[in-house]
Amino acid sequence: PAFGRIGEWAPANNVWSADTLCIGVYHDDPEVTDPEKQRADACVTVGEHVQPSDDVQIQQLAGGLHAVLRHKGSYDTLGESYRWMYSVWLPDSGREPAHAPPYEVYINDARTTPTDELLTDICIPLAS
Repeated sequence: PAFGRIGEWAPANNVWSADTLCIGVYHDDPEVTDPEKQRADACVTVGEHVQPSDDVQIQQLAGGLHAVLRHKGSYDTLGESYRWMYSVWLPDSGREPAHAPPYEVYINDARTTPTDELLTDICIPLAS
């Protein structure tokens, strides 16, 4: 529902363009937090001129180094990619995650892209 609201708000407020990215910011680990208590933000990229309105707020994502994995396929299998990143890639890399939530950048449109062709960049901010 949140992605639907932001998807309606963006064009109605003239912030939707060919360069607009859809992003999901995830504050809780679904393997630890009960589904009804999980928090997430549905986002679109906007320019500096955009002001918050109604239930839409402005937030800035963490800059700096990130581990990024491109996941191809259903959103239902994103958990497998997260598990690999956190249980294999991060320990093997010697890096630590930053104190910022991971987020997903949705590369193509789920409304028009076949499920097996969906592309999602999983972005994990890294500590310096």
